[in-house]
Amino acid sequence: MRSDANLKTPFFQAHGRDDFVVNFRFGEMTHQTLKSLGVDAEFHAYNGMGHEAQPEELNALGEWLKARIGSGETTEETKPAKGKV
Repeated sequence: MRSDANLKTPFFQAHGRDDFVVNFRFGEMTHQTLKSLGVDAEFHAYNGMGHEAQPEELNALGEWLKARIGSGETTEETKPAKGKV
């Protein structure tokens, strides 16, 4: 079932070009379908990567997450006021 609220949820998709478990073309087709539905999807392709995770991909995912939800570090501006949680 399609939800308009979910269309606004950012989507990170990564695929190895040498994936012999899930054909790379299927990843591209999935991305095209998501985009055609209006999903905020970002596709990352990795040469030499099969059906696995590699540091380059994990670093890209980490940067993508930081850009959307922050680093998780607490600053004076984000600390709760004393006595409030």
